[in-house]
Amino acid sequence: MTLWNEHRVKRRALLFGTAGLAFAVLLLIFYLDQRNSLIEQRQAKFSALEEATSLLQRENSLRQLTARMGTSVTSDSSAAEGQLLHLVHDWEQRAGAKNASFQRVGMGEEHGFILLTFQVSAAGNMSAIAAFLYQIETAAIPLRIESVQAHPKNDADDQVQIHLEISTLCRGNAQRFSTPSAASAAQLARGSG
Repeated sequence: MTLWNEHRVKRRALLFGTAGLAFAVLLLIFYLDQRNSLIEQRQAKFSALEEATSLLQRENSLRQLTARMGTSVTSDSSAAEGQLLHLVHDWEQRAGAKNASFQRVGMGEEHGFILLTFQVSAAGNMSAIAAFLYQIETAAIPLRIESVQAHPKNDADDQVQIHLEISTLCRGNAQRFSTPSAASAAQLARGSG
């Protein structure tokens, strides 16, 4: 009988040991799952922090750009058009281009600024057209070349006809929006990136 009891005690000990080991394995699996979940949450928060930091840096650079542009951005569309017309005429003369034409083709409002779009065309030899484009690219006013088309004027020489669509900004309702909301700052950051 004692042998039988001893066997039973050993079986129970083995059973409890196996159950304890299974419980320890389940506890270890639960711990590792929770740990991995916390690691993933930490990574997501680090990514969100990096994105927010990047957004704040973009906002800061946009604010600096707006401050630098403060004197070069005119307050109304007619002044901006006159300023650009004067500059295009000056660039045409400096570059040696001829037959420049200038026409406003669009006007719209974006983010508190008025966006003015113009068609400009000029003719001249290759170096004159290159100098004219360089003047536009290095303008002191906010200016963007939207499209460029260049083609030879005739086959006999190096005369080129160029058609540009350029845009510039002037203050619209920008004074009302001195500090953008978080949503508009995010939209500006996405749009300029």
